[in-house]
Amino acid sequence: DNASMDAFVWNGSSWSTTVNIGQVSDATYRAFAVEYETQSGDALLVYDSTNGDSTTDLNYRIWNGVSWSDNVGMDFVTDSTDPTVGLVVMAEFPDNSEDDLSLSDNSADNIVMGFIDVTNVDFHAVIWNGSAWTENLIVVNQTGGVSHTREGMDVAFSTKSHVALAVAGNAANSLGWASYAPGDTAWTSQTAFDPDGTAGNDEIFITLAPNPSSTSDNVMYCSSSDIDDLHLILFDMNPSLIRYDIMSADDVGNLATSAIQRPVSFAWDNIGENGLVLYNAVAGT
Repeated sequence: DNASMDAFVWNGSSWSTTVNIGQVSDATYRAFAVEYETQSGDALLVYDSTNGDSTTDLNYRIWNGVSWSDNVGMDFVTDSTDPTVGLVVMAEFPDNSEDDLSLSDNSADNIVMGFIDVTNVDFHAVIWNGSAWTENLIVVNQTGGVSHTREGMDVAFSTKSHVALAVAGNAANSLGWASYAPGDTAWTSQTAFDPDGTAGNDEIFITLAPNPSSTSDNVMYCSSSDIDDLHLILFDMNPSLIRYDIMSADDVGNLATSAIQRPVSFAWDNIGENGLVLYNAVAGT
């Protein structure tokens, strides 16, 4: 509750601890995330900045298997200096062991990151290319008061084509999203849409689950809204025709306490043939 972070690393037999590796500006938000580079095996830790520097919005450190690097600042936000970051999420580049191109591809150390800028109520998506942060895009700039205080956003890579997907609640009755394929020079901002036919819905908690099959570009979107509805959307991230299928236009189920808790989750089996959604339903539904 003092907004400081400690890092713990397991080496296979014991834990090592780095005390106060960083400081976030607000302890009420999860303003940090950690993810591994697929090819190098290095870990990347990203967290909110508290130094008041107008050119530093976030910080990062790299774990090389032995030690943490020095802190490095990042500047992404153009409409505010040193904003409060409310949530950080990251996803690693898919490791397709049967795909000979996957780990020889120069984008195999890519990581996709998303973060909520609470100060300006924006959702950013950024690509780490193995050595630098590139391709910053404001996916939505009106995430709504509820979405950024919960977890109304997520990022993921599709398994086959390694296309990055970033999604976020775009205020009421709207979901914003964008895509980025290896080799692209910029994100593609996709057309926002309403995931629910009932008026007045904000996306509160969002989870993206890529199909693990090496032949699939499907990514399942699972969310709960502030009107207690469960949403399932299947994204097909094939770069030649990126599209989505709303599987729950009439609502899969009615949820209990969706505005204050995360009552939904989705997972694929290990070969991607079947998926399972679990949710906390209102009694009698």
